[in-house]
Amino acid sequence: PGGRKPIRTFVVPEDNASLMGEMFALIRKRIDAGERAYVVCPRIDADAKDTDDAGGSGDAEVGSAFDATYDLGEDDEQRAQRPPLHSVAEIVERLQSLPQFKGIRFATLTGRDDDTTKSQVMADFESGITPILVATTVIEVGVDVAKASCIVIFDADRYGLSQLHQLRGRVGRGGTDSGAFLISRAPADSDAARRLDV
Repeated sequence: PGGRKPIRTFVVPEDNASLMGEMFALIRKRIDAGERAYVVCPRIDADAKDTDDAGGSGDAEVGSAFDATYDLGEDDEQRAQRPPLHSVAEIVERLQSLPQFKGIRFATLTGRDDDTTKSQVMADFESGITPILVATTVIEVGVDVAKASCIVIFDADRYGLSQLHQLRGRVGRGGTDSGAFLISRAPADSDAARRLDV
């Protein structure tokens, strides 16, 4: 849409605790100013039998289903060396334990939720009852929350560029300065890290 400000995008190495802490503190300031934040994860649960892309059913084997959907040109050995994907259940628990988010309510949204639940979750997010929404890529299309100014994408190094661009487009829709934080565990010299630099 015309008139939108550019979305500032940052690659954040997940093992850089100081930078991660600064990012969460910044998000808390934005929430305290009345804005909203998305946190995106590729999996629903921590078990090994779920994935949830925009069209996924949530019952495929994580590694193979995710890699088939997001072909990043890696061989089997490269895929085997990567850490497991983060899940909505794991990340919401982790964020709730952080001092930066003390007193903040979280909501979750995945492809398993029925339409009534999805509508209620989005209404609560938009109104600010739950200013942080931890979700799978179900938010990639059809979501327009003007006060959403931050998006954190875990395992960003495992997505393709077009999907990262789509996810990043969920913020900055209300004319505010907005940021996208791409959380990566990719080695600095890897193809995945170079893709995020692009």
